[in-house]
Amino acid sequence: MPRPRVPRPQLDPTSPTPRPLPQAEWATWRRLMQVYQDRDTESAEIRARLVQWVTFVSPWLMGCNMVSAVLLAWTLPVAVAPWLQWSWCGAICALCLFGLAGWWRHRHKVPTRVGPTVVRKATLHAGALAALWAVLPWPVFAGGAVSAQILIAGMMLGLVAGGGFVLTPLAPAAIVFTAIIGLSTSAAVVRMHDPLALLFSALMAGYTVVTIAAIVLGARRSAGALRAEREAERQGQLVALLLKDFESQSADVMWETDAAGRLVRVTPKLSALMRLDTDDAGKRALLGWFEQQAADAEARAAVAKLRQAFGAGQAFRQRGIPVTVAGARRRWSITARPLVDEGGADQGWRGVITDITMEHDAQSRMQQLALVDSLTGLANRGQLRDKLQLKIASAVHKPAALLCLDMDHFKRINDSFGHATGDVVLRETARRLRKLVRASDIVARAGGDEFAVLLDDIASGEDALRFGQRVVDELNRVFSCEAGAINASASVGVVTIPGHGTTVDELLANADLALGSAKAAGRARAEIFHAHMGERLRLRMTLERDLRQAVARKELRLHWQPQVDTAQWRISGCEALLRWQHAEQGLIPPASFIPLAEETGLIVELGQWVLDEACRVGAHKLPGLMVAVNVSPIQVVRDDFVNVVRKALSAGGLPPQRLEIEITESLFIDASPKALRNLETLRQMGIRVALDDFGTGYSSLAYLRQFPFDTLKIDRAFVRELVTQHDARAIVRSIVELAAALGMSTVAEGVEEPAQYELLRRAGCAGVQGFLIARPMVIEQAVEMLESWAMQRAPKPDSVPDSVFAPIDETTPGALGPVEGGAVH
Repeated sequence: MPRPRVPRPQLDPTSPTPRPLPQAEWATWRRLMQVYQDRDTESAEIRARLVQWVTFVSPWLMGCNMVSAVLLAWTLPVAVAPWLQWSWCGAICALCLFGLAGWWRHRHKVPTRVGPTVVRKATLHAGALAALWAVLPWPVFAGGAVSAQILIAGMMLGLVAGGGFVLTPLAPAAIVFTAIIGLSTSAAVVRMHDPLALLFSALMAGYTVVTIAAIVLGARRSAGALRAEREAERQGQLVALLLKDFESQSADVMWETDAAGRLVRVTPKLSALMRLDTDDAGKRALLGWFEQQAADAEARAAVAKLRQAFGAGQAFRQRGIPVTVAGARRRWSITARPLVDEGGADQGWRGVITDITMEHDAQSRMQQLALVDSLTGLANRGQLRDKLQLKIASAVHKPAALLCLDMDHFKRINDSFGHATGDVVLRETARRLRKLVRASDIVARAGGDEFAVLLDDIASGEDALRFGQRVVDELNRVFSCEAGAINASASVGVVTIPGHGTTVDELLANADLALGSAKAAGRARAEIFHAHMGERLRLRMTLERDLRQAVARKELRLHWQPQVDTAQWRISGCEALLRWQHAEQGLIPPASFIPLAEETGLIVELGQWVLDEACRVGAHKLPGLMVAVNVSPIQVVRDDFVNVVRKALSAGGLPPQRLEIEITESLFIDASPKALRNLETLRQMGIRVALDDFGTGYSSLAYLRQFPFDTLKIDRAFVRELVTQHDARAIVRSIVELAAALGMSTVAEGVEEPAQYELLRRAGCAGVQGFLIARPMVIEQAVEMLESWAMQRAPKPDSVPDSVFAPIDETTPGALGPVEGGAVH
C-alpha cells in the first residue's frame, strides 16, 4: 500500500530564521576581538590582566626560544651555509632579547589599563618570531637526515602547542604564532616525497586548526572570567558602600566575630556603642563583654539565653538584652546569623546591635497604660478581661459575679459643667466604688463613663443583685465639686459566673443586656440578667448556625472583579469575592458574617471552600488569567494551610502560577514564624503572594523586609483622593517606586474615575481594579465581559480645572505625571 504523501511545511517569510553556524561563530569571534580592540575602560582593564599574565611568563618563554635556537644551530646538520644558520639563530636571539628588554623595563609595574597598541605590538613580535621558526623545517625536510627531521617535527609540534597555550590570553598573538608555524611546517613536510609525509602534513594542519580553536575558546573563557570578576568586584564595592551608608544612617550597628567568638573588623560606631578602644576591641570576646556588663539577675539570665542561642548555631532575630554601659542602663536588641565556609565549618557570627532603650521604655510605659486607666487609677478594660478570664477558670469551685455600670446622662454633666468637672465626677465614682468592694474584688473603668466590678466569692445571684443596688445607692448621692453640687445616678447590670456565661465575651454581652434592661426600666437601678434579654445574642447565634450550614446548603457565592493591566489595557486577572445568599435574609454582605466566621473559627471551612471554588472556576472559565483569593490570618497560621492550597489547585486543575494569595497587614502584628514559613512555601510552589490594603492599618516597611511579596495592593483610601490631594499622589508614587525597587508589582484598588486610572498609569502602577472596570459580578457576567473586552479601549479622562491637578510634573517630588491645560495627556 503506497504511503500517503505528506505536504512539506511552508516557511513563513516573516518568521525569524535560525542564524547559520558560521555566522554564529563569526559573531563570537567579533565579540572576543572587541576585548583587544575597544578603547573603553572595561576592555582596557581586562587587557591589562591578560598582558600581565603573558608578561609574567615572558622571561621563561624568551629564554627557551634562545636556548633552543642556539642548540639547533650548533648541532643540527642542515644543507645550508653556516653563516645563514647562525644568522637565523642570531635573529631569533635578537627578537627574544628585544622582548626581554621590554619585560625588564616594566618588571616592577603592574598595569591597570592597557591600550590596543600593546596587543598589536605583541602580535607583531609573535608573528616575527614564528616566521623565523617557520623557516627551519624547509631545508630539514627537503634533504636533512631522518633524525633531524624527527627532531624538527617534534619541536614544531611543541612550538604550536606550547606557544599557543602560553600566549592564549593574547588570542591574536597566539593565533598568529600557531598558524605561521603550523601551516609552514605542514607545507614543508610535503617536500619529503613520502606517502607518510602527506599524512603527517594533514595531521599537522589539523592539529594547528584544533589548537587555534582551543586558543579562541580559552581566550573567550579568560575574558569572560575577568569580566565576571570585575563585575563581582564592582558589586562588592557597591555592597560595601551601601553597608557603610547603612551603618552611618541607621541605628543598627554591625558586628562580626571569628570562630573563637572574638570581635573582628570593629567599626568606630561599634567601639563607641560598647565603649571600647578600637585597637583593643579585636581581643574581646563578645559574650564575655556582655557577661561583664550583666549587673543584675535579669541581665545575667538574658546573657545565659544569648549564650544558648549562639550555642544552637541557628540564626536569631531581635533578642533583647539589658546592659550597663558607662553606668547607664541600656536595652539592646541583637540579631545574628552564623558564618560557615564551603565545607560547613564554623567561621564565626555576623549581625547587628540596635539600641532600643527608648523603645523599651516607651513600651514599658505603654504596658502600664495598657493595664491601668490614667484618669481614675483603676484597672482598664484590658486588665478586666484578663482578670475575668481567670475568674471564669476558678468559678466552678468559687462562684463570682460581674457588675457593669453606666453613669446616667453623664453627657449632660460634661455639656453643663465642662469635661474637667466630668473628670472630677469620674474620679469620685472610682473612689466610692473602691470603698464598697473588698480587697479581693476588682474595680475597673471600661471606658468613658462605664465601670465594672468583679466580685469574688458570691454565694448567689441575689447577693450580687443586692450589692449592685448598694452601688446604685452610693452613686445616687450628691457629688460635690468646685462647680457646685451635682446630682448623678448610675444603672447596673449584673451577671453571675458561671451561671450567665462561660466566656469573657458572653459575660460582658449578657451584663450589657442587663444594663440595657435597667436603663429601659427607668435608670438608677440594678438588673440581673435573664434569658429573655438575650434575644440579640440568640440572633447572633442563629446567624452563626446558618453560617455553619451555608456551605452544605450551597448558599455561598463567588463574585468576580476584574483586574486590568495598565500598560496594555487588558484584563490580567480576577479577584474572587465571597457572598452569602441567605435563604430568608437574602444577600448578606461580607462585613456582617466574615468577622463572625473568624471569631467562631468557621473562617477555616469557608476559606477552604473559597479556595476550592476559585481554583475550579478559574481553571475552566477564566483561561490564562490570574486568580486572586483573600485569605484570613487564621488560615495562614494553620499547619495544614499549604496542603489545603495544594489540594485546591490539584482538584481544580489550576496551575500554581495563576493563583495569587492576598493577605492583610494584620497577619504581621504577631509576625508568626509559621505564617511566614507557609507563605514562603507557597512562593516556592510558584504561587504569588500579595499584600492587601497596603498603606493603612498596621502598615510598616518592616513587613516588606520580613517577606518578599510579589504584589502590593494600594488601598482605595489613597486612590479616592488621588485626583484632588497632592499628598495622596505623592504617597502612591512612593509606594510604586518602593515596590519597583523591591521587585514587586502594584495594583490599585477602588479605581472609579478615568483621571485616577491615568494618574496611576503614569505613576507606573501595573494594574487597577474598581468600578471603572466593573463591579463584582457572577462568573457568567465575567465570562461575557472577557469575550467582549477586546473591543474596548482605555478610558480617557475629562478635562479638569488646573486647581484640581495642581502643578505636578516629573521634577516635583511625588508627582504622578505631567499635566497641561488642566487635562491629563
